[in-house]
Amino acid sequence: MVVHVEVAADGTLRRTEIERGSGFPELDRRALRAVLGVGPLPAPPPALLGGSGFADLSIPVELGR
Repeated sequence: MVVHVEVAADGTLRRTEIERGSGFPELDRRALRAVLGVGPLPAPPPALLGGSGFADLSIPVELGR
């Protein structure tokens, strides 16, 4: 599955969503919780910030047992 996040210039997560689901809603929810659990993040490099001032990232997530 892939989680899409928007990261602000100060490293805070602005938005998280499932970009490509696993087909199992519970696993998708766990993936979102895992990504939210790592914040706040370091500030993204200026080159990654778009015109909106946010970095748009797609993060592949693999959940193990």
